[in-house]
Amino acid sequence: MALGALGAWDGVGATTVLAAPFPAKMLQAIQPAALSEVVALIESYPDSQLEEVVERIPDPYMHPRLRREVRTALSRRKALVRSALKEYL
Repeated sequence: MALGALGAWDGVGATTVLAAPFPAKMLQAIQPAALSEVVALIESYPDSQLEEVVERIPDPYMHPRLRREVRTALSRRKALVRSALKEYL
């Protein structure tokens, strides 16, 4: 489930990444070099900034327990983006 809803990102769930499914029309426009640059930016994004962004979400929109889960999962998942996009790089 998106954003780890209902505990989907608990434990090792955050480390499970499938290949990104791009629609056929998008596949024609993919520029591997540009995509690789974006992936490198994601991989190098500081965990402290990820935490800052997630912490800004008010409690009525994200329960504190889920916020912790999402914070941890985003940190783990940024290293997995390249593998999800490898066939397009």
